[in-house]
Amino acid sequence: MTRAMRPCVAPAIGQSGTQWATVRIFFNRDSTLARRPELVAATSATVGANVLRAATRCLARKDALRFDERFYDAWKIIDLKWTPGTL
Repeated sequence: MTRAMRPCVAPAIGQSGTQWATVRIFFNRDSTLARRPELVAATSATVGANVLRAATRCLARKDALRFDERFYDAWKIIDLKWTPGTL
């Protein structure tokens, strides 16, 4: 999932090793977004907004991700923690 988001993250938010953000992502059975991701927590409003925007923009593409539908209960809601270097 982080690979799918990498092109959408602004380079400026990867400058400090103390920055992080967690976003909650909701998926449909066909691996598309069920609704807009939500910000769970972040070190700053700027970092949170940038990671949330990246998740929304990149994962909204229909072909962004493919999960095995048999395991839908395991991936229908994912909390993704971003830290510098993960994207």
